[in-house]
Amino acid sequence: MSPAEKLKQYANAVEKAIDPKAFAFLVSGDDPRSVPSIIKKRTQLGYGVPSEGAGNTKLKSLSAKYIIFRQKNKAGNLSSNTTPKRSNLTLTGDMLNSIVGVQNGLRFTFFFSTPESDKKARLNRENGRRFFDLSKSERMGLQRQISAIMRESLRALFK
Repeated sequence: MSPAEKLKQYANAVEKAIDPKAFAFLVSGDDPRSVPSIIKKRTQLGYGVPSEGAGNTKLKSLSAKYIIFRQKNKAGNLSSNTTPKRSNLTLTGDMLNSIVGVQNGLRFTFFFSTPESDKKARLNRENGRRFFDLSKSERMGLQRQISAIMRESLRALFK
């Protein structure tokens, strides 16, 4: 068997050894390690990410008019995860709660489950409150978890 054929054989074995189900935590809304949970938690703490892979930055402050609007609606539908003055993209919580992920093999897609939430997110991004990205540290944390899963899969393959 030629070295190229042997390498192809190893590549096929590695591809079969990595079970896509091991990465389901990335899209599971209940798992705190999931991408939707990471984005939601960071945003509710008042931080966004100005560009993919950048560091966390404080979200742009709320306008005085919007703070007054939130104060008037506090008794009604203001989420328990915010205050009238807190800029954390959480008026009712609907937008952040609608972040979902879908897995297709080893491909992952994240989006908003409702058109209203997608529209809110787009408007926030256009108004300087970008949040639907992962920061450098969040990416590195996920990369460590994924690498550990792959390492274990490869060790099992070559035992």
